[in-house]
Order: sequence, then structure tokens, then C-alpha cells
Amino acid sequence: MIYEIFPPSIQNALKKLNSDKISEIRVRKGFPITIKYDNEFYFISDKGLSGYAQNCAVCTSGDIEYIITAMTDNSLYAFNERLKEGFLTCGDGTRCGIAGECVYDKNGIVTVKNITSLIFRVPHEIVGCSKKIIPFIRKEGRILNTLIVSPPGFGKTTILKDLVKNLPQREQILICDERGEFVNVQGKNLDKIAYSSKEYVFECGIRSLSPSVVVFDELIEKDWLAVNKTVLTGVKVIASAHGYNAETLKKNEYFIDGIFERYVFLRGSGHAGLIERIYDENFKEIK
Repeated sequence: MIYEIFPPSIQNALKKLNSDKISEIRVRKGFPITIKYDNEFYFISDKGLSGYAQNCAVCTSGDIEYIITAMTDNSLYAFNERLKEGFLTCGDGTRCGIAGECVYDKNGIVTVKNITSLIFRVPHEIVGCSKKIIPFIRKEGRILNTLIVSPPGFGKTTILKDLVKNLPQREQILICDERGEFVNVQGKNLDKIAYSSKEYVFECGIRSLSPSVVVFDELIEKDWLAVNKTVLTGVKVIASAHGYNAETLKKNEYFIDGIFERYVFLRGSGHAGLIERIYDENFKEIK
């Protein structure tokens, strides 16, 4: 758990809780600190949790400065490229989304200052959560190009982390770890390129590392062309993307039909990584 990056008062409250039940921590300047615990939101108090905001810990600008300093080893400038993308990542792979004031020049965003909100998405390993998917994404011994789809917080990254550990050992897997969230995922057949764009992985990683499968997390609009180029090389792709259902996915103007042979949609029921539906390349349901 990431206790050490928080001020002592917040650390003490967090240490009273079962870390396995913490999935989000939301820190907003001037407001009570909230935590998603056992799939419900609470406030943090000196006794641990409270359902009421009164007498609970209120975030100060000093708290945010303390946390940012701890996450960046007192060198915010060194992490500025990630900051411009709206996130930082802790050493254990916990992703921190950042809200503040964007600073621009003629080339685009220079940095983010006056940070007001930090949203921590706390990862948890769910061993075996991908095993029900694997029979559907293999055919005649080969991996099928697969897209895992859900709204935020339904367990896409959790599924991917478990999936790469359960693919056949003969597969040579390259993980595009854009946000450093796969830091604890290791394997004798796994390679990772951290904090890179998907385009870089296509241009350089595939050529130099010769994977048979590339894993991309959270495709956004600009990523689809890089993924399509990867598939056209014959390398298999397993990826994730935000979406609600097949209809809304296909309505996105950047959606490219024909890339993926399987679409796995997850459902939210308080437990990450549960399968709602699986479709083939023609969006015909097979589960």
C-alpha cells in the first residue's frame, strides 16, 4: 500500500483499514478526503472511516504539496512529461490522476500548476480473473486479436495483468506500459517498454524486440492507427478501451472495424474483471 506518500495524519488513518478493500483515494484541496472502501465511498477520520464529513480530515494545499513531493522524489521537473499527460505513477504501479491549472505555450501544454485534486486508483491483483477469457481468445493454438472494453473502474487493467501471466509460455509478449502500471508484472517471456506511446512501441519495439503478442492498455483516439499497423505486421494485439457496449464502441469515429477478432465486455458489480459478453469479429455474441 502507498502509505508513505501521504502526510502522517492521513497515513495513520489509512493504516487502520484493510488495504485489500481500498480501491480509490480522492484528495481535493479544501474538502474532506474520500476513500472508496469495499465499493462504497467514505470520509477519512482519525479513527479510520466515517460516513459523515464532520470532523474528518480536510485536504490542505500543504497535503497536496507533501504528496506530490513524495511521488516525484522532490524533483517535479523530472516528472513533467507525465504531469503534462495528467498523471503520475507511484512505485507500486498505483496511478494518480491530477487536476489543476494547465500552462500553455505555442507548442501546447508546458506543465500543470496549482494542483487541486489527486485521484489514486489503487491496483489489486485478482489471481485467475482472466482464465475464463482465455478459451475464447485462442483458436487452433493461436492468440486472437482481442479488445477488452468497459467504463472506467471495471477492471480492464486488472484483467490484462492477469492475462499476460496466463498466456502460453511460447508467446513472446511485449507490454506497452504507458503509465507505469505494469511495474510488478514479471515473466520470463515478458518485455516492457514503460512510459512510451503506442506509436513508439510500433515503430521501435516491434522491430527490435520481435514479440508475437503486444499488449496495449486504454486505447484512445490517436492509438487506433498504431494498433492497426501492428496487426498488419502479423503481430497479435491484446488491448483495452473505454466503452459501454458494442453499439457505443462502434459509433466512435476512430473505431476501425476488422482489427479485433474478439471483443470482451466487462460488467460492474462491485468486483473487478467480471465478464458481461464476448463477441466475435462480426459482433456476434459467443458468450
